[in-house]
Amino acid sequence: MSLVIAIRDKDRVVLGADKQGSVSDFKDHSCTKIWPVEDLPGAIMGGVGSARASQIIQYANIIDKNLIGKEISTDFIICSLAPTIAAGLKANGFNLEAKENEICELMPNSFIFAYQDKA
Repeated sequence: MSLVIAIRDKDRVVLGADKQGSVSDFKDHSCTKIWPVEDLPGAIMGGVGSARASQIIQYANIIDKNLIGKEISTDFIICSLAPTIAAGLKANGFNLEAKENEICELMPNSFIFAYQDKA
């Protein structure tokens, strides 16, 4: 089980995570699950699930910096950030699947995004 958590501390958000990754019986205790968003001071992300999906989000530089001028809210996450993440995964060869009778495609990861004092 993996964990990434955000805690608000006055005017900032702090992220923390475990460092274990596993494949079958193999366990690695040096996984990076939290990273700064490139070229966006004050923004940080974390991800659990597929290491490949997290690495795509971390290194493919898909987060549109123009989105950040907007208020970080539930609407921002649902309408702007989540579709950007899904599109970035698809563009980099990651297959997302939609289960029968579902509107949304399921991502193999859970992500957290923090910017300044919001997560």
